[in-house]
Formats: sequence, C-alpha cells, structure tokens
Amino acid sequence: MKSVYFLCIAAMFLGISSAEDAWDGTEDPEDWPKTFPECGGKKQSPITILQAKSEDWTPTDRKNKKFEMKFDGYDKEASVEAYNTGYLANITFKNSSSEKPRITLTQNGETVEYYLTNIDFHWESEHGFYGRRSDFETQMWHRNLDKNRVIALAYLINECSDSEEEEELNMYQELVVAQDIVEYGNSYSYTEVPKTFMPRNYQCGYFMYEGSFTTPPCTEGVTWFVYRKTLCLSEIVINAFKTMQNKNGKRIESNNRPFQENDPELVYLSCNEDPEDDEDDDDER
Repeated sequence: MKSVYFLCIAAMFLGISSAEDAWDGTEDPEDWPKTFPECGGKKQSPITILQAKSEDWTPTDRKNKKFEMKFDGYDKEASVEAYNTGYLANITFKNSSSEKPRITLTQNGETVEYYLTNIDFHWESEHGFYGRRSDFETQMWHRNLDKNRVIALAYLINECSDSEEEEELNMYQELVVAQDIVEYGNSYSYTEVPKTFMPRNYQCGYFMYEGSFTTPPCTEGVTWFVYRKTLCLSEIVINAFKTMQNKNGKRIESNNRPFQENDPELVYLSCNEDPEDDEDDDDER
C-alpha cells in the first residue's frame, strides 16, 4: 500500500520506531494521539498565525544575524509522480538529490542543504491568519537526510475573484492530474516545474516557526515557512481536488488538521527594510 510506504519512509527518516502503526487517513484527528502519542506534543502544527506577535527580521537584520535562505533549481523541469494517498494528493520528486530543487539555509553558524522531496495539498488550508483559514494550502517539503532535518514551505490559497490584487497560480496541469488520481491508490507520472506552485517572489515574505508534520506520526522538529500573502487558484482546479476519494470510496471533502495549541516564537522574514512596505509591493510581484 503506497500510502503506508510514504509514512514508513518518513518514520525511518526521522528515527520513528512505530512504523507498524499504519495510518490510513480515515481517523478523526482528535483521536490521533491515542495511536501516535507525539500528535499530542507541545510543538504541533498547524497553527493560526498572529502577525502582531511576530518578530520582524529585515534584510539587514538577516545579514547581521548571518541568516540566509537561498533557493536553487525551482525553475527547472523535474520528473514527478502524483499519488492519491487516500487522505491527500502527494507529488513526489523522483530526480536524484543532485538534480532536485534545494534550499540552502544558513543559520546559527551552520549551512545545510534541504532538497525538495514532495508536495502535499490540503483543502481547506491547515494554517491560517488570526483564526481564519483559506480555501487551499500547498506544502512543499524539503529534507536533509544526513542531518535528519525537515523544512516546509506553506502557501495559503483562496479561490480567485476579480480582484487585481490577487496573484493567480498557474496550476492547470494539476487539474488534469487531480482528475486522473480521483480513486484511492491511483498515480500519474509527468514533468513539472516546481516554481508553478510558488508566488513570483518566493524568496522572502515568510513567517518562520518550529512545529511538526501535520499528519501522523506528527513528528516534531519541522521548521515551517508560511508565506504571508494569500495567493489564488481557479475554482475549477480546487474543485477537482475535492473529487478525490479515500480508501472507502468517499469523497475527501476536507483534509486539514485543526489548529494546534502551539505558541511558538514567530519570526517574519520581510522583503523590505520596513516590513509594512511588503504589502505595498504585493501588486508589483
């Protein structure tokens, strides 16, 4: 069963010994801690973000703190496989590590490369701002196997309106993919440019915090980067994902975990020296 395979790989990667506890995506999230105790931990994700509680790190601040986040290879085509796990749509990158897009993160005197391994989709969003969710969320997972570390980029997405302020993602290839993996266990291989899932300016404008995986075994130690600006996606693409079925043949109407009672240190990585100017720049991006 491929969904269990993905979970076992995650468990092996993070040193989890309970890989025999199969999770099939049909249980109520409130019951997860009964089988997966770490799902009841103190640093769980997702969270609702309160921007007023964040510490701003401007470009100068990041330079002084010797913090750098560098993106490479996101504009190149990659070989991927989309798969219906019975809980969500998962896109796995099949290239070798040297060919995968990567983030080079320098922090606390250490530089580590994280390679893009897979992309997950959630509807409604898992993260939110001030208690409000969006229609959709894309999560891009990056791993460093040698150091057993994970970072995730999250983009919150709403159905597009007529507003000129919104930035629409061009994910029409995913419309075809979603239609081909409606049934549980179905997969579809194709080529994709990772930048398709990201905003035009994807190198800043994130809230950073320490959390966890949002599915069992809910392993903690994930560094999250949640993009401040909400993007938009065509209604037809969002609805295509909502036709997907779980292992019982029922439609996956939603697949988001409730907000967790995690009050982490929250840092905003602004694009401008005055973080308020980030909002003024949105139309230009």
